[in-house]
Amino acid sequence: MSDITVKLLKLISEDKTLNEISEILKLSQKQIFNYLTMIKNRGYDFNRHYFHDGNIKYSFIHQYSKPLNKEIIFSKGVTKLHAIVISDTHIGSNFERLDLLNEVYEYCSKNSINIIFHCGDIIDNYEYECKINKESRVEYLLKNYPYDKNILTFAILGNHDLGPLTEFGQNLMLLLNNYRHDIIALGYLVENLNLQQDAITLYHPFHKNSFISKRCSDSKLILQGHSHIYKIEGNIKEENPIRVLVPSLSDISVYKESFPSILDLEIELKDENISVITIRQLIYLNKNFTPINVATYDLDNIDQINELYNQDREKNLVLKKQTADLSH
Repeated sequence: MSDITVKLLKLISEDKTLNEISEILKLSQKQIFNYLTMIKNRGYDFNRHYFHDGNIKYSFIHQYSKPLNKEIIFSKGVTKLHAIVISDTHIGSNFERLDLLNEVYEYCSKNSINIIFHCGDIIDNYEYECKINKESRVEYLLKNYPYDKNILTFAILGNHDLGPLTEFGQNLMLLLNNYRHDIIALGYLVENLNLQQDAITLYHPFHKNSFISKRCSDSKLILQGHSHIYKIEGNIKEENPIRVLVPSLSDISVYKESFPSILDLEIELKDENISVITIRQLIYLNKNFTPINVATYDLDNIDQINELYNQDREKNLVLKKQTADLSH
């Protein structure tokens, strides 16, 4: 093994973080990802531990098999998670908005946000109205998806993301987990992500008859892609989970009033369980992400629910026209 490989294995055994390893070896994090992939091909395997501040730690797997770690670890005393939620970016299509995706990363950096949740259809898999052919779309994604060493993206993969696997045998989940450790592909369709003693669910229905397993529906919050619209469903007074339909960050409009937007999500924890959830819808207007809706749920006091929605169709159409100036 090369000297770098030996040093890398030693630093992992010493419980160093990815940022520490990068600084010690004078390598970029992407270079380290590639070294770890080569090491894995030689018979080593690692688990990854994801932290609320965007950091990663690796540990050797001493078992025959172990699933991907699906947990965000909180430092002692930290009781709040601030994240951005996006969905349906459809990268590779003529309707992609890589400019807005890069602005999301800028927004995260400026606001000390280290976590992004992506609710599926990262890439587009249609033949028509796409500037990248199907066979090149995954490589295009790896090259063009933004990167920040302090930001982790947890993603569920949708029906479009499944296309390369079913058509060419190219598993997007495997590629992302090998070459982009900052993009954690949790699985296809639906998966839980643990937050201390609680959990949230990332969900992307493949069609209208898709269902959520009982295990996942027990979580407090379901973030759901595919619809391309923003809507909150569920009645916590009847002990149903809050289900958030996450809008698309692309120019694919499903309804006349839909337009690209993101969600700013704050989750407060009490006794290691989700206590308060605040959701803000943001649109990119005048070179800034601007809130247009807010909803707050106090799960410890369900009578204290504050929802302020802009359900005015005409106003939504005006907002869409204003954001259209940023379209390609």
